[in-house]
Amino acid sequence: MSENAAHPSTPIGNTLIVGGAILAVLGLRLLGLDKGLWLDEIFSIEAAANVSVDGLRASDKPPLYVLLLSGWTTLGTSDTYLRLLSVGIAFVTLVTLARWLGRTSVLAALVGILLFGTLPMLLRYGQEVRGYGLSLLLATIAFERSPGFTGAVSERGRAWLVGVVCALGVATHLIGVFLVAPVLLYALASVDRGRRRAVLLEIAPRIVLPPAIAFAAFYFAFLDRIPTNADWWMPTLTPEVLLRTMEELFGLGVIAQLVEGAGVAGARVGGVLLGVTLFAVLLLAGGRAGVACLAAALLYWTQLGLVSLIGTPIFLYRTALLGLVPLIAFASLQTANARGALRWASLAGIAVACLAFTYAWTTRLAGSPYEQWRDLGTLIARSSEPGDVVLVYPPYIRPAVTRYAATPALPIHALDAPSATLPSIAGGRAAFLVVRVDVRTRHIGRDLEALDRRIARAIGPPRGSERFGSIVVTRFAAPAKK
Repeated sequence: MSENAAHPSTPIGNTLIVGGAILAVLGLRLLGLDKGLWLDEIFSIEAAANVSVDGLRASDKPPLYVLLLSGWTTLGTSDTYLRLLSVGIAFVTLVTLARWLGRTSVLAALVGILLFGTLPMLLRYGQEVRGYGLSLLLATIAFERSPGFTGAVSERGRAWLVGVVCALGVATHLIGVFLVAPVLLYALASVDRGRRRAVLLEIAPRIVLPPAIAFAAFYFAFLDRIPTNADWWMPTLTPEVLLRTMEELFGLGVIAQLVEGAGVAGARVGGVLLGVTLFAVLLLAGGRAGVACLAAALLYWTQLGLVSLIGTPIFLYRTALLGLVPLIAFASLQTANARGALRWASLAGIAVACLAFTYAWTTRLAGSPYEQWRDLGTLIARSSEPGDVVLVYPPYIRPAVTRYAATPALPIHALDAPSATLPSIAGGRAAFLVVRVDVRTRHIGRDLEALDRRIARAIGPPRGSERFGSIVVTRFAAPAKK
């Protein structure tokens, strides 16, 4: 018996329930839109403001999101307005997810909406001025359109549509190519065994061809800055990196922090055990469609892992993000398929997790910037006077400092290296040195100390330093005249 048959309801009532759930979780994404951008978001804005063929080719990512953002910025450039594009994309994703899972039952749709709507990592990228929200939308559309193929000639159009959507995923981020195999796996698992050969022959080539062409075009021809191990910043894939990434993806770290805040020992181990227990309960529920979604998620992450082990490391929470789409479908479909105690256990576990995620987001995470460039700008604006200068290192942080600290009377100079020639600052009243501590600067402490000494000789000794997370600002000034 279907879920809807067991609990009779009207189509209008179901639509109102699902629509209300979507609006509720969408409201969470409206919190903290003005908390300040971080460096990668500002890179996206800079690229969108200076669109050119050479500029797009110089990126390490395909241009679809930048082109979309470029059109969006014609109407405004405030932090809140820019982030509303990602909020709108998240809304369309939630509607698509509800449409997909709602074919099984209203319960499946509601569980999917609550999980997608409250997972901390999905809340974050449902706001950020980055292309990962668009990648999530395209992944959701591809999965929503892929089940139910029979191999009939009349289905070729839908197969081409899935292929084009996957190609758009590649045009947003090269990791989109790793969606093709999971989508095919899910499509094959949703048909009877006797029809799988026809699906492979008639449908699969039309799904595979568009993203394959897109990947070849961007990887081998269009993009000039494909990263290699020599200049790549992502960590090597190790068991520790894998566990930390999964903890971030599934929100287990957020739950552990809440429990630790309540003074409970062993919170992280308990969070992992809770996640494993919930997974086991869901797996016991059975159901071919749900298990196929789980297999699709595992296949996606396996591909990322293999590339990271034999080539360039690419396994990180943001690249692994797309695997959450089929995983959420797995949890939703399994919950709807479960009966009796299994259903209640899975619903209870999901409800507790979603409440914890919502509490953490509304009380702490939504208002906390990922990087504190706005706070830095406020400090410099409050402490500076005409004639002062700002020096930044490494040079790629200049757009972030410029966005929040620049004024006509406050020149900002980027240093290519700690040993670079200093601008003419001897006549200035004070100099602010802004350094971002990251994988490129954390090992050059002595060089930065030498830079401090050179600035001190030109201006005066350091008069104070303040740290904003990974950003350090030091003020140098001559002794006050008596």
